[in-house]
Amino acid sequence: MTRLRNPVNTVITIVRALLMLSLCAAAGAQNAPIIIVEHGEGIDVADLAGVPFTIANAQPSETHATTSTLPQLQHRVVQHSTVLIGRGDFRLDAMIMLDRFDGRNAALTFDGGAILLDAPTHEFVLRGALFGGGTEPLGIGRSAKVPAGVSFALALTRTGASVVLSVNGEDLEKFTMPDLALGRVGFDLGNGNMRVLSCTVEGDAQTAARPFALFSAADGEVDEHRDPVIAASNSEALALAVAVTTAPDGSVATKIRARTINADGTMSPARDLIIDAVKPDFIAIAHDGSQWVLLVQEWNDAHLVEAVQVYASNDGTRFQRIGEAQSKSRAQSQAESQAMSQAMRLAPTALVRHPSGTLMAYASRVIDGAAQSASVVQQSDGSWLVRERHADENVAAKKVAAAWGGPAGTACCASLAGMSLQVFEGGDASPREHVLCVRVPAIVSVPAVK
Repeated sequence: MTRLRNPVNTVITIVRALLMLSLCAAAGAQNAPIIIVEHGEGIDVADLAGVPFTIANAQPSETHATTSTLPQLQHRVVQHSTVLIGRGDFRLDAMIMLDRFDGRNAALTFDGGAILLDAPTHEFVLRGALFGGGTEPLGIGRSAKVPAGVSFALALTRTGASVVLSVNGEDLEKFTMPDLALGRVGFDLGNGNMRVLSCTVEGDAQTAARPFALFSAADGEVDEHRDPVIAASNSEALALAVAVTTAPDGSVATKIRARTINADGTMSPARDLIIDAVKPDFIAIAHDGSQWVLLVQEWNDAHLVEAVQVYASNDGTRFQRIGEAQSKSRAQSQAESQAMSQAMRLAPTALVRHPSGTLMAYASRVIDGAAQSASVVQQSDGSWLVRERHADENVAAKKVAAAWGGPAGTACCASLAGMSLQVFEGGDASPREHVLCVRVPAIVSVPAVK
């Protein structure tokens, strides 16, 4: 059997459907199964699709990283395999060995759900939103057909709306799952309770580019990294995210974390961006051809401000404040001046080129109690203006429903050396567990500041 290789067709917004269809579109019918685990490998989850701390640049805090918690922290930066199961018919075949049935959650996993295999009372237990939420045991109890300490053949087959679970060629359980994409397939080994000796998928299944972690929730005392943005110069890309830490008293501390991605794919260690005393809430970034330009919205409980701060940097680390964009100044007309609100929110994204050639970011304003689209536009004299968004100023990034199987998050991308670097929030435990990046050929052009 040979591994499936697919051409990549990518677009600027990352949603689950695009990852499953655009990034993984197969060219023609595939006759050979996709190999997830080679026969006899005895795969470990980390080998299947893990992101080691060294790559994620995560530094578990001494307070939380004890010998017993390190495996759990490591699991927080582990993703599933890069094989995606769609909405159609498929068959998954795996050779598995379970040491015991003591409920350590050894499972066949998918996006948003799992089939538990080591429950003490049942051979199979469905768990997660993919299977309707909660847990649902299948069958009337555990039999001797799934033995402990002996390898057995597990098959999961969907034909139409019918899904069948088989062991050693014998159909044991059947349930209905119409028109649902299972997403990434993988394994939770139940703290070493299960070994996967081989696994293949055929039918409506495709491979995708493997994401890597730019920032991780397992990094020090940071609770989450949110609203990632990325932009590129001719030689490197700069990825940023807002790191948020909540103290026991409820107070919130924020900072901007950064990583440089080089044209060859290598990365710098994660670092704190050096700006003045402003507490960041939302950010937008670009390279204007000579320097990095950063817009920062300062934190407050309402997440609405009167002005956005503008910074510049030559090295992508130390940023100097060079101005601000006020939501109530420099109105284009008397009517707009009267309607202008002081409340605005910056959209976290890469800045783009305005039709006039200057830089532009996206924002929203509250006018007469209603949110309206706005643009933060650089003027020819270098100053910045917030005004109503014009029809020719298309939005290049938006809030997305899901990214890489995780809960809701934001996404942003940039082009570098013929590759599209797509960064997004994602994770299996929480919406902002990690900031992940997928590096794929930029077949579809991406609006970027050059």
